[in-house]
Amino acid sequence: MVVDFTIKLSVEYLLYSQIMLCVLFFSVSFFIKRIKAQDERTRILRELPFFLNNLASDIEKNIPLKLALENRAKQNSIIGQRISQALTLVTKKGYNLETALEEVSKDNKELQRVMYQINDILSSGTKNKADTFRILSNNFSEQQSIAIKDYSTKLNFLSLVFVVISAIVPALFLMFFLVGSNFFEIGISSFGIILITIVVFPIIDMFILLFMRSSLV
Repeated sequence: MVVDFTIKLSVEYLLYSQIMLCVLFFSVSFFIKRIKAQDERTRILRELPFFLNNLASDIEKNIPLKLALENRAKQNSIIGQRISQALTLVTKKGYNLETALEEVSKDNKELQRVMYQINDILSSGTKNKADTFRILSNNFSEQQSIAIKDYSTKLNFLSLVFVVISAIVPALFLMFFLVGSNFFEIGISSFGIILITIVVFPIIDMFILLFMRSSLV
């Protein structure tokens, strides 16, 4: 009878462990994917002012816009890679340049905005092209300044939350258990307390750190 109960308990622990591992795996995969996407978005936003100023400089030197884009494609940057992908679509898959630029920027609204402006210039032959790009560059620089302030505010708040959950909550939990066990019948074994302290709380801390990393841009 005792053996059957032990086997049943072991099976339950094994099942719970498998469920927890699955939840951890998919949760961590989700956060890692989100972090990569946020990192790429941040890098693009950081590169945009330089990209636009370089385009403006090339145009002021009377370099055609298409050639200026080809020059940017040679740079080791995310935007340069996107431009290179667009040129590849043009040469190997028969896209026109405007459609190709829209295709490679559709997952990033800031870059898409720039590509729409480039397409407008390509199709309409707008005068003062360099001025247009410099105005866009200034707009993105201002946007970065606002993002930095938001980042600082978020970081301060999330850091406070992390300190509370990672340090204060575990201490309060242990204090409640040690004090409460003298007055109440608490149905948690010593092993359960150790498990919560060295496994559950660190996992919660890990999720908080992943959330912070994926939320701060």
